[in-house]
Amino acid sequence: MGCRRCVGELAPNPCKKCEQPAWLPPSNRSGPRLPPSNRSGAMVKCVGCQSLVASTESYKHYIACPHGPCGCTEAINTGCSFTGPPRELLVHLQASHSIPVFTFQYGIPAWCIVRLPVQPRGHLFIGSGEEDGSVFAITVGALGPTTIVSCVCIRSAACLFPMYKAQLLVIGPPAPATAGTSDLSTDTLMAVIEPTSSPTPSSIMLQQLTSFLAVPPRYAKQNGGQRVLPICVCINKKVFTEGPLEVLISQCDAITAASLVGSSKSILQSAKYSATLPASQPFGLPCVLCCDPADKPWAVFKEDLPVHSKCKLLPLDRFSYDGLMPHGKDEERAGANGDWIAMVGPEGKWNLLNVYTHRKIKLPSLRNKLETTHNPLIFEYQRSAIQLQKIAICQVPTAARGYQDFSLVAIFDFAIAYLHGEYPREWIFLENQFQYGAIYCDAIIHNGLVFAVTELGNVYAWDPNQFGNISSLSFLYT
Repeated sequence: MGCRRCVGELAPNPCKKCEQPAWLPPSNRSGPRLPPSNRSGAMVKCVGCQSLVASTESYKHYIACPHGPCGCTEAINTGCSFTGPPRELLVHLQASHSIPVFTFQYGIPAWCIVRLPVQPRGHLFIGSGEEDGSVFAITVGALGPTTIVSCVCIRSAACLFPMYKAQLLVIGPPAPATAGTSDLSTDTLMAVIEPTSSPTPSSIMLQQLTSFLAVPPRYAKQNGGQRVLPICVCINKKVFTEGPLEVLISQCDAITAASLVGSSKSILQSAKYSATLPASQPFGLPCVLCCDPADKPWAVFKEDLPVHSKCKLLPLDRFSYDGLMPHGKDEERAGANGDWIAMVGPEGKWNLLNVYTHRKIKLPSLRNKLETTHNPLIFEYQRSAIQLQKIAICQVPTAARGYQDFSLVAIFDFAIAYLHGEYPREWIFLENQFQYGAIYCDAIIHNGLVFAVTELGNVYAWDPNQFGNISSLSFLYT
């Protein structure tokens, strides 16, 4: 710890604790600055990308966020203590240090003019990608009479994706003409490098660069009495060709492939920038899930049910994809929403299952409300037989609330039941005070009320919290 005055007196000597240059902003000495601590399960907003992150995962996100805080590139020369996201850094460099900013587009060459001689610690020309807000620094330094040119992506050093490829090109002067010849050829230097990632590019030493382009003095040109070095820069996002990931996914069904891709951020980014996977898999597309016509329907005997059942994923603008839905031998699907499906089994044992992570949430038993039968879809309620039509997952469980914030509506032909994952966490049967024997076909939850529609077109609404867990007040909409 030290006051601003003491820290200023240290420059340019290194800090005695972390041994980094004293001009480095405090947020860059021991990692990115984190928001105040929150209770477990709370969500915090990233100051860079503005996305919501669980407080338990905030540190992992902040050290790898491509829009995290970065230090001023002129700090080593002026002692500037500015820190901010890369986009704000560009505005700061133009307004406070009068540094020109070159805007580029991926795949399109852009020319930068470097004035010689360069400063001993290097000079930076900043470029901004219009598509994703990425910011790059063309680092130019002197190594004796040779000019060293490299490229640095201004972001956290722990950020791995997206990966970039930078092409640096310098065109030399024409070759000396000899007697009897008219040779107009020129020498050209070119390097293809992967930009180094750093939140403080002005502190990078030569040995820390992934690679660089060494330009001899004769490549400099005269421009109005000033020696300059034109540099052509072309930056592209790196696209992965077919590799082990593509080969592995080609052997999996669509749901297993999505589970594999979603299991790791590195694999997800690799698939996103793959040259073959986006066209062969429905990643990121809304799909309709339906049963495979060739698959066996509900079987009476448990031993006849497969461990995985075949299904079809139908994107809106592509052909269908084969998938395998995981479930037990004695369960069947009764409803779905997003990544979650409702599974029903014998003796009133129901579960919620995530088709990608295979997380299973056991639901309260129905045996204290209903009498079960040999058919897991048929029950006895108030001395009458009722059959389950579907389970509407109106609110899916989320990790931020410990997977306890789901809301379900079980739709029987002659009954409606409601369940919330938190208190009181038991099924509430909603009594119809207007019509006995109404046949229901669908239901939703809106503004805390359960709305159900019958085959005759009548709509009934209940407040499930009106009378606790015994009964509810119903309303009729016509």
